[in-house]
Amino acid sequence: MATDARTRLVQQTTESADAEPEFWSIQDIQFNCRIGRTTAWQLVRHPKFPCPLAIGAKRLVWSRQEVLLFLDGLRRPDHYTARLTPRQALPYDFVVRRIGRRSEDS
Repeated sequence: MATDARTRLVQQTTESADAEPEFWSIQDIQFNCRIGRTTAWQLVRHPKFPCPLAIGAKRLVWSRQEVLLFLDGLRRPDHYTARLTPRQALPYDFVVRRIGRRSEDS
């Protein structure tokens, strides 16, 4: 199975540069999600994040489609459309006091 994925990865890299990559590295996740390195590593360690594919001893890649499906699952559809409630009156009143001037003699 790992050899099939490696073969697909090699084929993907030899295709045209304009095509979307089939696999994303941690740098690709950072770039496409617009997050920092630490946040990206925290994201990939989420229990429901797709499993990585190990390519070599220190190289991990994730399926682009699986990552996008995971991110869509995190998105709340009402995040930007939720109505904001008008500001509630505070339970106490603020008193604005005038700042007293110091005398110039002191």
